[in-house]
Amino acid sequence: MHARTTTSERPLVLPTAEAAPATFRPLRSDAVRITDEFWTARMENNRTVSLPEAYDHLEEYGGLAYLRAAANGEGVPTIRPLNDPHVVKILDSDVYKWVEAVAEEHMRQPLDDNLLAKATDTVDLIVRAQQADGSVHSWTTVQGSPAPLENWREGHELYCGGHLVQTAVAWARATGDDRLVDVAGRFIAFVRDAIAADPAILPLHPGLEMGLVELYRETGEREHLELAKDFIDRRGHNSFGLWRFSPDHFADHQPLRGSQHIQGHAVMAFYLLCGTVDVAVETGDAELLAAAERQWEDFVTTKMYLTGGAGSRQHDEAFGAPFELSPDTAYAETCAAIGSVMLSWRLLLATGRSRYADLIERTLYNGLLSGGSLDGSCYLYVNPLYVREPGRILSPDGYDHRKTWFECACCPPNLMRIIATVGQITATGDEHGIQLHQLVTGSVEDDHGRSLRVTSGVPFADGEVRFEVVETGPEAWTLAVRVPEWTTAPTLTVGGGSPAPVAPDADGYLRIERTWTAGDTVVLRTAPEFAVVRADPRIDAYRGERAVVRGPIVYCVEGDDLDGATIDAVRLPADVDVRMVAYDWLEVPAAEAQLSVVTLPPVAGSPYTSTSDADRESSTSRRAVPLIPYFAWGNRGATTMRVWLPEEAPGAILPA
Repeated sequence: MHARTTTSERPLVLPTAEAAPATFRPLRSDAVRITDEFWTARMENNRTVSLPEAYDHLEEYGGLAYLRAAANGEGVPTIRPLNDPHVVKILDSDVYKWVEAVAEEHMRQPLDDNLLAKATDTVDLIVRAQQADGSVHSWTTVQGSPAPLENWREGHELYCGGHLVQTAVAWARATGDDRLVDVAGRFIAFVRDAIAADPAILPLHPGLEMGLVELYRETGEREHLELAKDFIDRRGHNSFGLWRFSPDHFADHQPLRGSQHIQGHAVMAFYLLCGTVDVAVETGDAELLAAAERQWEDFVTTKMYLTGGAGSRQHDEAFGAPFELSPDTAYAETCAAIGSVMLSWRLLLATGRSRYADLIERTLYNGLLSGGSLDGSCYLYVNPLYVREPGRILSPDGYDHRKTWFECACCPPNLMRIIATVGQITATGDEHGIQLHQLVTGSVEDDHGRSLRVTSGVPFADGEVRFEVVETGPEAWTLAVRVPEWTTAPTLTVGGGSPAPVAPDADGYLRIERTWTAGDTVVLRTAPEFAVVRADPRIDAYRGERAVVRGPIVYCVEGDDLDGATIDAVRLPADVDVRMVAYDWLEVPAAEAQLSVVTLPPVAGSPYTSTSDADRESSTSRRAVPLIPYFAWGNRGATTMRVWLPEEAPGAILPA
């Protein structure tokens, strides 16, 4: 048994004392209590719908069956037919992520005995599925051949092992049950022995790197950190040689330290960078940290969708060339959005720069939450910004709409674990004070006798955020609050003073240092307004098109609201008027805009002509059209949808 630390002593992603100190330090897993109406609904659905139903889906699709067969020494189990037999090699990872999500939810708020018992039974299966040599991979075990890690390039044992290790740490912190940490330690010892026999062994799909760092943080065993660093340093030399993809698909085309651009499979890229930042923080490696920052910068400036989505190529789930961001063929995998948030959180901790929290906010409220239905029961694997035909959204199972599960179900349990941890990425704290990164209603309590109550009108109300000191000691301390990138004229009121214009510091924060007393208040007014945004002209897919945003929220039009008109007939007037509204058929606040709907000529002959748009569109009518928050689209069934709308053509013919 290892000498484990408690949750309060070692919260998630906390650098050890031996490392170069991070700028921000996470609070305890339960230090932030979110009472925000919007996020409470997401978390409650995650707890009462997503997590319980996921267990049944893991049973239905074979993940639990394979683990059970491995644990009981049985042969290949009979499961539902799979379109892609390759999927069985990664079924373990979906089970692990579900257990981790249960653990994170249990840390957020203790679970009832039923769900916790199912997770405990699953942990029992994992413990018994581990083989005498330390390997843990149900597909390899029940097949009997090839031997563990013999086919390490395509067996996915190391990818699954990465999720095993992360789950082991979360489970131990949530329950005090060390068994999975012991399993993880034995698995890593097995991997070390395998590398001694075959030094080329390297994780094809990153993820084990950040798991190893977490295991080091939990146990204090430095060999785990050293192995993570070794994996990162050995990458970049075409180690995989798989004919289906070039080395850059696996971020294996050049050493990471010299990299300038983010390339290849989006999820792999983000997971690798997460491990890179973890290693950099723990070892004080400024060169590694700078490489991760460069790739993040490349993503945000040339390869990111307005929604925060990542990955423009459906064929290989990958980043495209700079500014290759087509809306209808966007891949923008839900797991990639989650990976982006995980990376930005690590970079925020390491650098203290608010731009990373800004991207977390943008991604959470758009390209991440769009991956799950509002009721928590259905999912999107791919998150396009333009859907031309109802039910034509790509998934591992073919084209469909929101589905209850997938054969390759990496996204649903990944979404569950990130929703359970939103509170953990909301605030940080240290001996100098408390830092607020996400402006949500709730409470914050640190380990220095200080607590705050936050009442937020972001993102759907007036944008006023009120901070009230509930408890404090006699010493002065600093309250730091992120000023969102989207606010144009923020004001601040301290105590009973008058609102005054304010500007954030170079890192994007307002910092108020004083000796506080209980009842002291600070009010930040962000005043979000509707804005019509345009894309960089190098993104040719959006030339002549605009999108509507308010604060961090991106809006879209759904075909259900066009009274028979098609989604390609909607135009955005230059003088568009937008207002907030509530619809009884949508549980979250929405908007309404006076949009133009054109009459398009019948299709005849070639679609290419020298005629102007105004000449081809015979008439234009204005009508009130709902604008739906992008994350909430498609909750009324399969429909069309569009974020970027063509501008109304000059000289459009309006009815008299």
